[in-house]
Amino acid sequence: MRSFESAAKDTIVSIEDPRIEPFPMQNIAPHPKDAGEGVLDGASSLGQHNDEVYEKVLDLSEEDREDLSKREVI
Repeated sequence: MRSFESAAKDTIVSIEDPRIEPFPMQNIAPHPKDAGEGVLDGASSLGQHNDEVYEKVLDLSEEDREDLSKREVI
């Protein structure tokens, strides 16, 4: 079993973010010693995964996406 001090040092981690400088973030809790790194990054930026969703989830072709974009649907 880990000591309180050992567990406490892993509760706040520094997260790199491309939009801002590194910032402190709450790690997963409890954090077992064999759990790996815990929190790896902060929240996704707005629209970061749109292309992946359009292609893999909605099965839209590049032409479909261009057409929807021109018509300001997406």
